[in-house]
Amino acid sequence: MTISIILATMALHNTIPAQPVYSAEPLPYGSHFSLHLPDPPPLLEEKLSSDTQRNTPLPQTPKSIARQTYVFPAKTQREVIRSFSPPSVKWGAGHRGVDISLETGGEVLAASDGVVIYAGKLNDRSVVSIEHPDGIRTTYEPVSPSVAKGEKVTAGQVIGTLDSGHCGPQSCLHWGAKRGKDAYINPLSLLHERQIRLIE
Repeated sequence: MTISIILATMALHNTIPAQPVYSAEPLPYGSHFSLHLPDPPPLLEEKLSSDTQRNTPLPQTPKSIARQTYVFPAKTQREVIRSFSPPSVKWGAGHRGVDISLETGGEVLAASDGVVIYAGKLNDRSVVSIEHPDGIRTTYEPVSPSVAKGEKVTAGQVIGTLDSGHCGPQSCLHWGAKRGKDAYINPLSLLHERQIRLIE
């Protein structure tokens, strides 16, 4: 009987968790208990670090944007007869491009790669207009086009020949450029190297 009681007491002692021992000393006012958890084993830390790195997206490297290359719209550098002089308001008078000395029948070149969006008569003159990948649109007039709307062109490609009737009595090419609908820019500013002599 005594042995049974002892065994039962030992079994009961092994199943009951040990109770925390409280200090008899009073805690100061405002103090708090701190729960200190044991540090995770090294292997667990490595796994957590590995999981974090695997689940964290890598920073995206921005794609490089190639700069659009522009060339002079004639085979040789020519004199500028009239310079760029935009109006103070979009409906005002001004010169929304440059006039370049060129003989009648001279070849006109695309200033850069792009797509022809207009080629034909516009009011009293023939015009070629090209949309470029960087959002800039260049125009050439008066030009009898050798390209058609929707055609892809490359920088330096012949797009037509110069008609007479502009800058009389001297013949010239009017070259214009703009961003968006009405933001006209100086087309000469598109060229990397400008060796053009202004004669006005």
